[in-house]
Amino acid sequence: MILQPGEAVKHSSKTTYKKTEGTLYFTNKRLAWCKLEEQTPTVEILHEHVHTPKVSTSAAKIMLKVVSSTPESNGEPVEANAPVFVWKQTDKEAANAERTKFVTELSLLSTRRVQAASTQPAGARPTPQGASTADTEYGKVKIGAVPASADEIKLRQEVLAKNRDLAKVHKTLVIPGLVPED
Repeated sequence: MILQPGEAVKHSSKTTYKKTEGTLYFTNKRLAWCKLEEQTPTVEILHEHVHTPKVSTSAAKIMLKVVSSTPESNGEPVEANAPVFVWKQTDKEAANAERTKFVTELSLLSTRRVQAASTQPAGARPTPQGASTADTEYGKVKIGAVPASADEIKLRQEVLAKNRDLAKVHKTLVIPGLVPED
């Protein structure tokens, strides 16, 4: 994939999109999907447009749907045309672990969006995330009253990737803000 200036790939995984094989990338600026052996993304969602990652509940397919906003939607999520990515690995556990990496990153973006919106005056729009370094991005995530370090967040991501039940509870209670991270 052709990277933008200052962009770095954090995760990549072989997936399909609309029954076409390719690679899904999560960078410090965007989520992008490229057809197999192509460099230009077919799907591209900037971090500031990510709203909600949704996962399949069926064990038959490991899928990820990314609900995002568009310039035409005035910042509101548009689920109707949300891209759906499917992991085709025969090892479902490995495929689920791969998907969890993306879900965790996308959930962090969604959480930061909600936190930014809640600290803004009524009617104000959240400041776009832009291209920031990993430490700056992770510094916005708090565990209790203390900003989390990149190492703390990565460790938590690894734990959630290894424990499916814990990941479900985290997604249900922590991501929406019903229960604090700590």
